[in-house]
Amino acid sequence: MESGNVDKYDLKKAAHPSACIATFAFKGLAFFFYLIIGSILKSSIITFIMVILLCSLDFWIVKNITGRLLVGLRWWS
Repeated sequence: MESGNVDKYDLKKAAHPSACIATFAFKGLAFFFYLIIGSILKSSIITFIMVILLCSLDFWIVKNITGRLLVGLRWWS
């Protein structure tokens, strides 16, 4: 990989690093909950509800916050 491409993905240089972190946090939490907590609890209903809730929050963050701050998208465009 070229060294020029590495600088584009530096979180410290992002305009809104908290929006980037929130996006990846909800994706990671849903994945973590599905794999780890799902095998510990052995309850598929609680796992399903939590994964759907976390995925919904991730969708809301991406649609309303990350898309607006990082890309400049609006729901009407």
